[in-house]
Amino acid sequence: MHEHDVVVVGAGGAGLRAAVAADEEGADVALVSKLHPVRSHTGAAEGGINAALRDGDSWEDHAYDTMKGSDYLGDAPAIETLCQQSPDEVIRLEHEGMPFSRDDDGRMSQRPFGGLSFPRTTYAGAETGHHLLHTMYQQVVKRGITVYDEWYVTDLAVTDEDAPEERRCYGCVAYDIRSGDLDGFVAHDGVILATGGPGQVYDHTTNAVANTGDGQAMAYRAGVPLEDMEFVQFHPTTLPSTGVLISEGVRGEGGILYNAEGERFMFERGYANNDGELASRDVVS
Repeated sequence: MHEHDVVVVGAGGAGLRAAVAADEEGADVALVSKLHPVRSHTGAAEGGINAALRDGDSWEDHAYDTMKGSDYLGDAPAIETLCQQSPDEVIRLEHEGMPFSRDDDGRMSQRPFGGLSFPRTTYAGAETGHHLLHTMYQQVVKRGITVYDEWYVTDLAVTDEDAPEERRCYGCVAYDIRSGDLDGFVAHDGVILATGGPGQVYDHTTNAVANTGDGQAMAYRAGVPLEDMEFVQFHPTTLPSTGVLISEGVRGEGGILYNAEGERFMFERGYANNDGELASRDVVS
């Protein structure tokens, strides 16, 4: 049995950031992941991170673009928080050693991306997610946060009240992939699920084979309400048949989409007469 104040399940970008935040509050934190952190699917995020950093841009404009890109279905408080905090988070990553690409004057490079009214996408070459994982994992190691990698969490440990809202979560159950040993993780203050998406339920996806929706499934079994499960984001550009992702940065740098008839269909078929290839992902998909 392993005991900690906070147990974070999943060690991609979200899990690593959650672990660091809990550690900053003085908690004894553990990361439990079926993969080594730097092998998480965050590493496939090539294009960049949006943040309103420059004169002429604002978090309000970023929030509007985000809400518009959600077809006005996004959660407004969550969008507001994201857009307000993203500049500080990007600067924090820079201070922690994230090797962002830079302009000739030394400023952090920013480029146009889909659905943006201002070129606010920061990036690190074509491997933004890869560098982000390594930067954040370094912080986890620096802080001495306990990492249980290649441990597969199977279920949350919850009390058995009939009403789900009355149940309490005291940890989780996992097995060591290398040995097959089953063990428990006690979380005195809480469990954070940061396990990524369920992309592998689809026949065609750019998601890694590890993205099997484990967290959503175990939360559902424990009686936790799930929200907005119908909203699954698809990356719109891939290599045919292989599913290998073609970064949105390709379109951000001027890449053009043609169909089998040689038409620039985003314009010629009227899908996005103003934005073309740089329309938001729901449109391009």
